[in-house]
Amino acid sequence: MERHMTSPGESPRKSFVKVVKEVAKTEKDAQIKLNLYDPSEFHIVNPSRLSRIGNPSGYKIVPVSTAASLLDLTDPPQIRSAFTNNQVKYLPICKFLTVL
Repeated sequence: MERHMTSPGESPRKSFVKVVKEVAKTEKDAQIKLNLYDPSEFHIVNPSRLSRIGNPSGYKIVPVSTAASLLDLTDPPQIRSAFTNNQVKYLPICKFLTVL
């Protein structure tokens, strides 16, 4: 989301927030490091499947809090668990993957 300023006299409000749409093209683009000072929400959409009223089906992720690893990034246990470096990560669909 981005803050936009209004022109003087256009509105009693001085600014408004507008949604910025960014589509991840690759798995690397979908790895997100959350920032508590820049709140955001993420929408996962399947454009090939529509709801009864014609909207693309999907869901949204709204982060509540984040956690950081206490290990150094070059520490072997942290290298093995590098998926913890990003709080939101896209995983390709796998028929063996189950979501708990």
